[in-house]
Amino acid sequence: MPGTIGRFQVLRTLGSGASCKVKLGVDTESGRKVAIKIMHQNMSESDKKLVMTEVQALQGLKHENIIQQIETGTGEYKKLSGKKKTVSYIVLELALGGELFDFVAISGRFEEPIARYYFKQFMNGLDHCHQHGFAHRDLKPENLLLDKAYTLKIADFGFAAPVEGRDGGGYL
Repeated sequence: MPGTIGRFQVLRTLGSGASCKVKLGVDTESGRKVAIKIMHQNMSESDKKLVMTEVQALQGLKHENIIQQIETGTGEYKKLSGKKKTVSYIVLELALGGELFDFVAISGRFEEPIARYYFKQFMNGLDHCHQHGFAHRDLKPENLLLDKAYTLKIADFGFAAPVEGRDGGGYL
């Protein structure tokens, strides 16, 4: 049996970073595949602040071109080996299409209609962020994901920041 965190089965590692590991998971209630960010226990205070900012940003950003946060919390992670530990985690929508960066690397440069299609999705998602008071601050092809229908999703809000005075005060 796979490991578990709450109602989520933890299947395998998708990637890792300085502050977390990202695991493939399955919601046992719906059968939906998800990405689970499991925070390292020895995170620095600055990394903890970045995670809190990401959680805060994603709570208020519901848009088809922004990766969706499903759940956050602290819970017991029961590993396949039987070991248990308490972890902080974020459950996110899984982007099965991977990174836009990899898609371009494999397929080559986009023809103009395809480039326009993704640019429009990118601008719609970014506009939604700004209209709801957040600047992403780490936009790059690796943070632009594609879902299974190849819809663009802006991801990784770890460097996001609230925007003061959303009247165009220089955040674009």
